[in-house]
Amino acid sequence: LAIFYMDYTDLQVRQGCASCGDGGLPLNFLSNAADAERTGFELDVMAALTGNLRLMGGVGYNAGKYGTFKNVEEPRTLALVDVSGNKVPFSAEWSFNVAAEHSVEILGGIVTSRLDFTYVDERFGDQGITNHPDDLMPSQSLLSGRLSYRPGKGNFGIAIWGRNLTDDDSFVYLAFDSSLGFSRRSAQYQEPRTYGVTVDYTF
Repeated sequence: LAIFYMDYTDLQVRQGCASCGDGGLPLNFLSNAADAERTGFELDVMAALTGNLRLMGGVGYNAGKYGTFKNVEEPRTLALVDVSGNKVPFSAEWSFNVAAEHSVEILGGIVTSRLDFTYVDERFGDQGITNHPDDLMPSQSLLSGRLSYRPGKGNFGIAIWGRNLTDDDSFVYLAFDSSLGFSRRSAQYQEPRTYGVTVDYTF
């Protein structure tokens, strides 16, 4: 269990300005957010239920917000706004993960199966300093699995695995930019369901 409080002074924040560059061109730059703070906790647990079965889990709470932070350009209106007290981008309030791992001896080797589930709460995207609703990325849930075999005598192993088994397609990056009279929204989605086979050899 970890409980934390972080107090930032002159926190660096990446910002954009539609006409602050040479000749009135757009400009991205690092600025200081005066101050910010984060409070929360993290709890991790692992339990060996039997000689073959282990359960693992964790939960985290993170409340991050700016202190005094004025004169920030809102890219949609180009107006200067006061974002003091706003949530820090990419700061998910809640997150948790659970996993189950089972091992059994078969044919002179060890077969291990594992299932993982992770959840990340909604959070604002990269440039969501103003906490605009369009910059809010929804919560995300990911399920992954793995089945592997390693012989008792031998230097190799083989595993079949799958990631994002439910094919979650939520955002992992979201930003808005307005420049040269054009507005655009940039986004990156979670990688789709992937699966494969891995063979390893040690020597």
